[in-house]
Amino acid sequence: MQPLLEQSEEQEEESTTTEGDADSGQANTDTDSGNGATDHENARLYSVDSSTGEINWTHDTVPNGQETRITAVTSAEGMVFYATTDSGGGDEQDPVVRCLDADTGDELWEHTFDEGFFAGLSLSGDELYVAKWHDVIVLDVDSGDRLTQYGYSPSYAGFVEGDSHLYFLGSDAVAFDPVGGSERWSRELERTPESRPIFEDDVLYYGTETGHVVALDATDGSQSWETRVDGNASRRPTLTEDHVWVLDEQGVVSAIDRTEGDLVYEHDDRIDGHHIESIDTLVYIPESESANQGTVYEETVTGGELELSERWTYPSSDLFVITRDGEFIGGWNGVNRVSTTGEISMEAEFEDEYSPSFDHVEDSLESTSDTIFVGTSQ
Repeated sequence: MQPLLEQSEEQEEESTTTEGDADSGQANTDTDSGNGATDHENARLYSVDSSTGEINWTHDTVPNGQETRITAVTSAEGMVFYATTDSGGGDEQDPVVRCLDADTGDELWEHTFDEGFFAGLSLSGDELYVAKWHDVIVLDVDSGDRLTQYGYSPSYAGFVEGDSHLYFLGSDAVAFDPVGGSERWSRELERTPESRPIFEDDVLYYGTETGHVVALDATDGSQSWETRVDGNASRRPTLTEDHVWVLDEQGVVSAIDRTEGDLVYEHDDRIDGHHIESIDTLVYIPESESANQGTVYEETVTGGELELSERWTYPSSDLFVITRDGEFIGGWNGVNRVSTTGEISMEAEFEDEYSPSFDHVEDSLESTSDTIFVGTSQ
């Protein structure tokens, strides 16, 4: 698909404001004060030292009731980018993308859109790809100016990065080369994604509203297999070495063979939780949505049958648990790092009851070698 170069009505409503001109959120390095934002008419971005848990700085969005959720965060050397919206309908949004100095939290530029939701952010060289529900906008990293637009429709499923490509999944699946600015392939999907996709070893995995879990060959978009679980598979699946793990909306945890697509395991207990996570052969399963507690199990094979053996109880009561760089990262009114043996290596506490943007937690948390950036919601 060629870039949509024509000036559209939406494009006319876009604007970029650079440092010194913006009347918007500001960095706050006085971490004791919380910047006075206790009414939660805004969202907040935290910069946390990943070793000590010290809060380097916070940045508040505009307290106008329209920037109450940070739904995506990404970073490049010396810069961090975030996308913020509210929770109303798509035509009620005033979506904004901002660029901050990663060391100080000072705002460098912002780019505003007239409406719509964000599906995610991705960096490629000096270009920032902004995936919205019905199109993909490319901004200049240094200035925030709009460079071009593509007519892809990633919808809620959004996109995933893998093997130097961006994969947009909506009614169609598209493999896009951001360096060359061209499609690698495009294919109409038999099953429309409902979950966020994941990519590993040249395979894309996603779940659907009808309970199908689908594997696509990322080299050409062809479907490798599909398997149906008990309920809506709208939650992002997770991978161990040999299996795709899914928590459906009926609370059933299932494991599917990554190669053949066979359903090989169903957990005995139904789970009242939001999502599961995994590292290598370990699987984190929440005990309850309200208790915010979970258990880490290890895959074992007994007599040819896959089983889960309990290893340790997750040491913190967290609203979410995800994985980054071979460890668990959890949080509620803060963020922590937990090793694969269950030891907490870092804890940070957030003031004023700010919590990570749970519905978008995979996208709203960015981890670098020495910093964790966490986008929160009201």
